[in-house]
Amino acid sequence: MAKSAESVLKRIAEKRGLTVVHRGNGHFQIIGGALLVNYYPESNKRAAYIQGMACAHYRVSPEQAVEMAVTPQGLPIKTKRRGKYHNRKMLMYRKSNVCYRCQQPILTADDATIDHRVPLSQGGLDHHNNMVLAHTKCNHEAGNKMPRSEGATMTDQAKPSDVLQSIADVLLGCPEVWTQDADAENVFGNAVQYSSPHATKWCALGLMKACAGYRGEDICRRYFISAILPASISSWNDMPGRTAAEVQAAFQKAADLARSEGK
Repeated sequence: MAKSAESVLKRIAEKRGLTVVHRGNGHFQIIGGALLVNYYPESNKRAAYIQGMACAHYRVSPEQAVEMAVTPQGLPIKTKRRGKYHNRKMLMYRKSNVCYRCQQPILTADDATIDHRVPLSQGGLDHHNNMVLAHTKCNHEAGNKMPRSEGATMTDQAKPSDVLQSIADVLLGCPEVWTQDADAENVFGNAVQYSSPHATKWCALGLMKACAGYRGEDICRRYFISAILPASISSWNDMPGRTAAEVQAAFQKAADLARSEGK
């Protein structure tokens, strides 16, 4: 998106009391309104998506994208994406009918929804590595909380290997959720608590705190330390030149170590 066009989008959003955040690769989020809008003005179809809705809006102007953050009505909706959503959901349901949130079986495909490990509103990507199935009720109750964070509906009995694998999978599809020098950061790069609803990025330790919770973090940390020996988590995470791919590989190794011990 040209710099001048980006300025136009931000100016229009500011007039409506909204904020525009550049997520990279031509992906802009319009936040602060009743709806969160993911906008791709550089794409051929100038696509825009409203959080929680399967339908795409195409050939959306900056003015329309800002308006979508207030109300979705009055814009053309291409319904073909709904068919893709249904097909993906059925494929995922055939592979596993267990709810990611409560770990209970989903009895029918009609009661299943595609959920995101890292919510779109928290900077997560609409990518298959970030997609899971959940009961409609569980999905709605979890809202935009990070997985296994305080107040989410996930089971407290999750195995450390499952938690570590979940983090590894999220980092594989969404490497931008990792950060350095703070447990967590908001969209403006300011340090916040790992459990803050405004957190969009986490360090390695912050990810374990957010996903495993207070009671499960210690055992996850033990396997992660074994994966990165002889370094400590903080010094290893904050080492200059450290990459998200290296962090993802460490979480994968930690998950494999926990799994080898039946944990």
